[in-house]
Amino acid sequence: MQRQLSELAQQIVNGIEACNEEKDLLEEEFDSVKNGILIMESRLQTEKVRIDSEILGVSTMAKFQDAMLQELRSGINVMQSQDDLIVSKATDLFNGMRQELEAMSK
Repeated sequence: MQRQLSELAQQIVNGIEACNEEKDLLEEEFDSVKNGILIMESRLQTEKVRIDSEILGVSTMAKFQDAMLQELRSGINVMQSQDDLIVSKATDLFNGMRQELEAMSK
């Protein structure tokens, strides 16, 4: 009976040791997975910062291009106004010369 109890106690000790070894292996695997997740999280954060920076750059460029377009439109409007004024003055001058020529020919 003593021998059976001793064998049973040894089996229990062996079972506990096997469980502890399995627990250690699971903890190592868990730590490895956890470290992989932390590395991936760090990479994702870095990528997010890069993408946010690119978005900011694109947004800034779009604002700059919009301002340039507005300046071009203003310049075109000024040129159109100047052209209209030149045509108007030339028309007035031409009409005045025509009236003088008509008056001279009478």
